[in-house]
Amino acid sequence: MAYTQVLAVDFIQDPVVEHIQVLMVDFIRVPVVVYTQVLVADFIRVPVVVYTQALVADFIQDPAVAYTQDPVAVYIQDPAADFIQVLMIIHT
Repeated sequence: MAYTQVLAVDFIQDPVVEHIQVLMVDFIRVPVVVYTQVLVADFIRVPVVVYTQALVADFIQDPAVAYTQDPVAVYIQDPAADFIQVLMIIHT
């Protein structure tokens, strides 16, 4: 799957995808992805990703990511990240 665009979905799982764009999703899991963009997500988990951008996310976990940008995130965990940019984060 080279390109995936989802406007509203409760659950999305893409094992291998080059580009995925999700506007509203409750749960997203992408094991291997080159580019991931999520505008609104309650939970996002990307084990291996090159580029991840989440505008509004309650929880995001990226064990191995090259680039992560999260303007608004309640919880973000990045054990191994080459680049991470967080504008606003609230951790409770």
